[in-house]
This record gives sequence, C-alpha cells and structure tokens, in this order.
Amino acid sequence: MNKRAVDTYEVDGQTNQLDKQTVLAPWNHEVSAGEVTYANAEVARQAIDVAVAGQDVWKNVPAAKRAEILRKIAELYEENYA
Repeated sequence: MNKRAVDTYEVDGQTNQLDKQTVLAPWNHEVSAGEVTYANAEVARQAIDVAVAGQDVWKNVPAAKRAEILRKIAELYEENYA
C-alpha cells in the first residue's frame, strides 16, 4: 500500500492540515491498526461543490467511456490500497 491519502484542504488559497488519529487494534491496544484522517464541514462542502460542478461534464461522457474510467479507478485501488 502506498499510504497516500487526502490530508489537506484549501480555503482562500491557504492549505490546511486535517487532524489524524492512530487506530489501535481492538485485541491489543499496543498494536497500531492504521491511521484515520478526520474531515470537517469545510472539506465536506468543498467535496459536494466539486461533485456538483463536475456533474454536467460527467453526464455528457458516453456510458462506455464511463465504464472504462470506473474500471481504471478500481484497478488503481487494487494496486494501491489492497
């Protein structure tokens, strides 16, 4: 796994760091099971705005091309996060 994650966001041209927390294994709290990054309302608002803005472009992409893109996304997830 390459451990790349979204851990920053921008507001008015300024980059802000999101909070992270180590997740401990439930069977042994001395073992790290990973790390989570917490989002906030600003990050959620930006994600929604970007998704809404991109919808007009995406709806004009032919279904076969969308399927190709989604297959590539799935392939990249497998390579980088599985």
